[in-house]
Amino acid sequence: MKLEEEQLDNVFQCLINGLFDEKEEEYNRKNCAQLLGKLSMKWNKQQLNTAFNSLSITLNKGYYWTYKEALETITMKFSGKQFVNVFNYLISVFNDKYANLLEEISQRLDEKQINIALNYFMNKLNDRYKRHNICIKCTQILKIISNKCNEQQLNEAFNFSMDIFTDKNNNAEVRGGYAELIGTIAVNLSGRHFDDAFKCLINGLKDSVRVFGNYV
Repeated sequence: MKLEEEQLDNVFQCLINGLFDEKEEEYNRKNCAQLLGKLSMKWNKQQLNTAFNSLSITLNKGYYWTYKEALETITMKFSGKQFVNVFNYLISVFNDKYANLLEEISQRLDEKQINIALNYFMNKLNDRYKRHNICIKCTQILKIISNKCNEQQLNEAFNFSMDIFTDKNNNAEVRGGYAELIGTIAVNLSGRHFDDAFKCLINGLKDSVRVFGNYV
C-alpha cells in the first residue's frame, strides 16, 4: 500500500521522535535509525536534512554501526547544494567516525571539492599529533580521490606522499599505507614518476621487509 504524503510525514516524525526519546529502549531507538536509512528514498529534501542532522547527533551513542549505516545511506541521497553542505560539514568535523562517510562520497567530488579534500588530508597527515587510525583513514581517502585529481593535484600529492613515507617515526602499518598511496598516484602519472616512486620505496623500505614485499 502506497502511503500518502501526510502519512509519510507522520511516520518520519515518529522515527525522529523515537530516535531522541531518552525513555525509549536503546534497541528501539536503533530500529528508528535503521528505518530512517531504509526509507530514505521516501523522504523529501527537508526530511533528509533533518534525518542527517539527527543521526549525526546520535552517532556517538549505542549501536554505532547501525547509526553509521543509516547516515551513509542518507548521505548518498544528497545532490546539488545539499551535497556541498554535507561535504563541508564532514570536512569540518572529520574524525574516524566520519571517515567512512567521506570515503562513500569521495567519487562524487568536483574539482574544487577535491582540492579542498586534498589539502585538508595532507595537512592532517602533517600533524605531528595525529593518531594512528586517523593516518590510515586519511591515506585511504587520499587513495580514492587521487583517481579524480588533475595533473597538478597528482604531482602535489605524489611529492607529499614521498615526503611523509620517508619519515621513519611512523610505524610499519602507517608507512605501508603511504607506500600504497605512492603506488596508486604513480599509476596515474608519467613513467618518470614510476622511477621516482621505485627509488623512494627502495630507499625507505630497508627497515620494513613486509611493506617492501608488496612493491617488488
